[in-house]
Amino acid sequence: HLDLESQAMLSPPPPSLRPSAVMRTFLPKIKDQLSCFGPSHLPILTEAQLASSLELAEKLAASRGLQNRKRRRAAVLVPLCTVDSIPSIMFTLRSADVRTHKSEISFPGGHRECGTDISSVDTAIRETKEELASPEGWYDYNEGISILGRTQVIPSLTGIMVTPIIGAFDRDFPSAPEKFSRMFPGNEGEVESVFTVSVRELLENETAETLPRLGGTRGKEAMGPVFPTKHGKVWGLTAIVLRPILHKILKPTGFYDGGSVQGCATRRKDEDVAANDTGHQCML
Repeated sequence: HLDLESQAMLSPPPPSLRPSAVMRTFLPKIKDQLSCFGPSHLPILTEAQLASSLELAEKLAASRGLQNRKRRRAAVLVPLCTVDSIPSIMFTLRSADVRTHKSEISFPGGHRECGTDISSVDTAIRETKEELASPEGWYDYNEGISILGRTQVIPSLTGIMVTPIIGAFDRDFPSAPEKFSRMFPGNEGEVESVFTVSVRELLENETAETLPRLGGTRGKEAMGPVFPTKHGKVWGLTAIVLRPILHKILKPTGFYDGGSVQGCATRRKDEDVAANDTGHQCML
């Protein structure tokens, strides 16, 4: 058996990552845009959509005999990053072997651990480090991720209250797949792969499909956002969280191609927020 020093000498060195100049430029603008929403945080669901989501979660819990179970809390990280200076968002493709949400695209995150996590930020960072599974010493998740803010807390289909935390990696990542996958191989028991999609691609390819958890109005089925990617479609809770971040934070600040900054977007009333820009009866 090799001693630790010998193993370290044989292990590949961590990649040399340069600071992301693009991220450094846009961080203040993104923070300023998030501040437009004040202490209530970036809204995700209208009151009607929130009520519909909670009602559906209660029905699913009752069908499983879990209606009296204490509601757990969780957090996810919405990881902004740059890849060869291109503004992007990082996702994980869940393993087919996990208990729930098999083979689905998601943000890194998980349940809050009361004995370990002081805040939702702690949960999001801890889970991100565990799921991305970088080799030891290759990335400092505590110092190398800037926390920009959070969104409204929303329920998952199982009734877990999820807090999305918006964070940004401060280093510029390589686009070469073999280099990126060496840096973020993914936790073998939970994650099939880790990948990024440019913000521009997400904005340009957005579509919608029916999503019962959001209810509906005047006999129309509610529509939820969907983002097709070469890795599969981003849908469900992940897409619900993603859409307002794209349209109310990243697009107005120009964090997709370095365009002009629009400044604080005027917040619309709930009934207006529920209408998708493309004409769908969509959330947000």
